[in-house]
Amino acid sequence: DYPKILEERSTKAIRSLTDRGFRQNEYNLCRQSCAYWIKYYGWIFNPLYIGQEIMPWIPFEVQEEFFEFAQLLLVECNQPPPKVRREVVAMPKCREMGVSWMVTSVQAWDWNYHSGSHLILSRKEEEVDETGNLDTPFEKIRFLLRHIPEWQLPEGFNWKKHSNVMSLKHPSNTGHIGGDSMSGEAGAGGRVRSILFDESAKVKNGMDFKAFTSCSFTSNLKFSVSTPEGPKNKLAHLVTNEDKDN
Repeated sequence: DYPKILEERSTKAIRSLTDRGFRQNEYNLCRQSCAYWIKYYGWIFNPLYIGQEIMPWIPFEVQEEFFEFAQLLLVECNQPPPKVRREVVAMPKCREMGVSWMVTSVQAWDWNYHSGSHLILSRKEEEVDETGNLDTPFEKIRFLLRHIPEWQLPEGFNWKKHSNVMSLKHPSNTGHIGGDSMSGEAGAGGRVRSILFDESAKVKNGMDFKAFTSCSFTSNLKFSVSTPEGPKNKLAHLVTNEDKDN
């Protein structure tokens, strides 16, 4: 019911301007649910809609289900032993489904509300982060965060201080979103709650396999996202269950 949700979004935006108690309640609801956060405070960019490229993000039902699923995985995959689970979510995508937006939104939500650390990988560094290029995952995250109310951002957050190339630092100094190109050294040395392998099927010379190996102990939760690109890549192996260990 798009008209109803748009009306609710407007009501929340107006009331939050003057009602401190309402703001706190909304903050708590957003902190508890990524799906709620996107539904009532998320915005998205689509260059196909001339004159209305920036619009309220009212997610499809399947997108809301993904937010709930990914949020559950974040919790289950980041518990102390012996409850640790290893999950690889293979996501072949098509146009207009917003899959990269969905995964980066979950990472941004966890960073914003729970000081979570995450990693984003792609073919080349400029495909991970390029100023003004909303095709890159980092600019998607910045777009989301720039369009939510300022009272939802972490206390003490400063764009100039905490946002840099392939780096988004939480002002608490406990959360960080980092980026890198896919290589045999990707993700080495750190620990994060999730890793996004963006456009992983398009990586050449087996670098997607090498990056997965390099990141094997970096995180218990990995999202492999890409437009399908034949059978000889890590994403295809995951989808067809050729990688038995995963």
